Amino acid sequence: MKFEMIINYLIKFTVNCLVLMISINSFTDNRPGFVCGQFNKNIIEVPGEYVFPFAEYEGYSYFDPRFIENKKGCEANFRVLPMRMSWSDLKPSNEVSNDVKIIEVYAEPLKGNPEKYLSYRKHVYLDMGYLKRKGELYYDEELDLYFTEVTVTIRRSIGHKDDMYFNKKGYYWKEINNEVIFLIECEWLPIDEKYHKCFQYFLIPEIGTKVKFYFDAKELSNSNIMREKIRIFLLDHVKN
Repeated sequence: MKFEMIINYLIKFTVNCLVLMISINSFTDNRPGFVCGQFNKNIIEVPGEYVFPFAEYEGYSYFDPRFIENKKGCEANFRVLPMRMSWSDLKPSNEVSNDVKIIEVYAEPLKGNPEKYLSYRKHVYLDMGYLKRKGELYYDEELDLYFTEVTVTIRRSIGHKDDMYFNKKGYYWKEINNEVIFLIECEWLPIDEKYHKCFQYFLIPEIGTKVKFYFDAKELSNSNIMREKIRIFLLDHVKN
């Protein structure tokens, strides 16, 4: 038992050291107080206090110890730029409080042609997979969005007993000329019988970026404003 405790402690200690090294090295080769990198040759530089937990650059996976050798700074390519900010002022915030509404933002390089990108992603989420059961499609006039629900039925065997597990998600999207402009996924919370957390996908083709941001389902009516503010935020931090 003591041996297992020692092993677990060493694993936790190693992981914590690695995370600390990653956090420190994420700011190496960046202007002090800022994190910088590229999306498809477009340089983005944001104040470091927005970045949480750390920016990932192209190269080794962060599961690989050589991760810390990845090139960093304005001449390096971002793999993902994660940020946390408060709503609605978009100030940097890592606070966990019921009084502070947080948006989590993940910007990644957009690979390939942006046309049909979100339409295909919608197809994957709604239609692919034989376990999925799609609900009726309807138009939410209040949100001015299409909506449907998708339920996945999973059979689990516990001992000699089979148990059925249902995972339900709601999808909202906007279409213009039969092209999806943005896509929202919301997680259903069975205990409360309501949608809980949502994320929205959208593209910023002019800087070669795809963006995913998380928000509370109660803020669904504000998600259009959130998207526009995040888009402007990223464009404002492009280095010319």
